[in-house]
This record gives sequence, structure tokens and C-alpha cells, in this order.
Amino acid sequence: MHSSQDSFPLITSILASVIMLVGTANGQQLNNNSFENWEEVNETMEPIGWNTIMTGDLCRFCSFIASQRVFEDTESFIDGQRSIRIESKSILGDVIFNGSITTGQIAVPKAAADAGFNQTSRGNDNFNQTIHSVPDSLVFWAKYNITDNSDSALVAFFIHGDVNLKVPVPNQQQQMVVATVHNTFQTNGGWQRIALPFEKVSDNLVPNYVLATFSSSYKAGKGNGSAKLWVDKVEFVYNTEQLSLERIK
Repeated sequence: MHSSQDSFPLITSILASVIMLVGTANGQQLNNNSFENWEEVNETMEPIGWNTIMTGDLCRFCSFIASQRVFEDTESFIDGQRSIRIESKSILGDVIFNGSITTGQIAVPKAAADAGFNQTSRGNDNFNQTIHSVPDSLVFWAKYNITDNSDSALVAFFIHGDVNLKVPVPNQQQQMVVATVHNTFQTNGGWQRIALPFEKVSDNLVPNYVLATFSSSYKAGKGNGSAKLWVDKVEFVYNTEQLSLERIK
């Protein structure tokens, strides 16, 4: 029979090998990252913490032709009871009006396909998402209905310093970017778990905000007018750090 003193070093050794800091749980996450919570804004429904073109800063003509392209979906989801569905639409002939969701604000100052951008607005809590750490990777679930080369969905996350960052990022703001994820993707028509590493841009800049975007088409004004993108369970994953315990002899 072993005494309790004999077994204690063994227990300590086992604990040393299994105790870890779980990165996803301990790291900062996006607000409403599974799109479970929605609210009415400007007579349209939006997920709390996220914004669409319906709450964008738009030119007069752009406001006239804008329509809701982001919807709550309670029939197809991965986590909770709903997901978000983002849709593109053909307008004015061959011009594609891509659906987009962002933690910042969508701005379209003039009626041109390449004039639009998303922007962090530090002065308005409805149009910014703070973050004070840099994740190792971005993980989310997505479903995309286009399987040919006519279009691809877009994900763009920019962790940045204390500035009203615009995406696409102008040259004068490049030095304010800390880390990025910027990819186009498809999912073969079904739900897929997608994991993408953050690319570190600066090791010296303190992170203040993350400007996150999902779009149903790879580029504004381009793509397939029938494109639909579902997104659910968006998470940041942080490097795990193993705790070391000195074995008691």
C-alpha cells in the first residue's frame, strides 16, 4: 500500500502535464460573435455589435438604391438558434450590390463601385469594436452557395491602433495596422469550419480596435448577384500557454 505522501508527487506530476491556459476562453472575443442578439435600427434588423449598409454613411443616390442585404436566419446555423445570412444582388444591369457586415461603419461617399469603404469610428460606440490583444488565428463557420469561379466570399479583419482606420487601407494609415486576416473563400455549398492565422504587421504598435468584415462577394461591384453567405460562431483563438509545476520530491 502506498502512503498519501508517496502518491502526492505522482498527482503533482499529472497536474503539471494537463493544466493549461485555454486560449479561446481566456482571450478577448467579439461582441455577439454567434449573431444571437438582434435589434431594430432605422426600421431594419441588425445583429447587435455589427452594422450593415442600412446604417451606413451613404451618398444621397446610394441611400436611394440601398436595400437590406443581411438577414437573421433561424433555419440554418451552427451555434445557438440562428446565424447571419449575407446576400449579393444585381442592380443597374451588371453591377453587383454585395452584402456586407462589419463591426465598423460602411461608408459610400459617391455612387461608384470602388468608392465604398468600411471604417472604425472611435467617437461612436455603435461603430467600433475594441481589442487589446492579438489573437493567433480567426476561426468561424461559414456556408457559401457559389461553387464555380463566378464569385467568392470575403473575410477581412484588421487589428489596428488608435485611429479611424479605413478598409481598404489608404497608404497614410498602413503604419497603424497591427495584424490582419484578409481572404476570399468558398465552402463547396455546405457548412465548413474555417481557420485563418493572423498575419502580424507590427510588433511595436499597441492594438486598440478590430475592424471586422464579412462580405458575400469578393469585391464591391463584382461577383455573382445570387451569392449567399452564412456565418456563425466567430472566434479568436489565442496561443495556449502550459503552466509548469515543479515536482515535489
